[in-house]
Amino acid sequence: MKINGQAKRILKKIIFRYIEEYEDDKYKDIGLNSKVAYCVYRDLIGQNRNVKKDKEGKVYIENPRKYLMNTLNVSINTVTKIHKELNRVGLIKDVWDDVGKPNIVYINYCETP
Repeated sequence: MKINGQAKRILKKIIFRYIEEYEDDKYKDIGLNSKVAYCVYRDLIGQNRNVKKDKEGKVYIENPRKYLMNTLNVSINTVTKIHKELNRVGLIKDVWDDVGKPNIVYINYCETP
């Protein structure tokens, strides 16, 4: 992953804030890109950027794949792999609303030991 200047600044601020959450064995098999992406999503929620609420009051991020591609300077294939890993361990839930609309992602929080 080639990290641009903006991504470096973001990572310096957030990566260590969430690193302890990955101590659970449940998360040991996800890759570094996925861990970084999850931290970026959590930080977006913390900053209330690209964040909306659904009818039930649950917080989600709209069009996160494009944001992740731009922020981390990665391809759509990499983002797809990241989302598959994060969905598999239950850290995010991808939802595709309608054709032609951007997808949304619900962010779940890590289970800490």
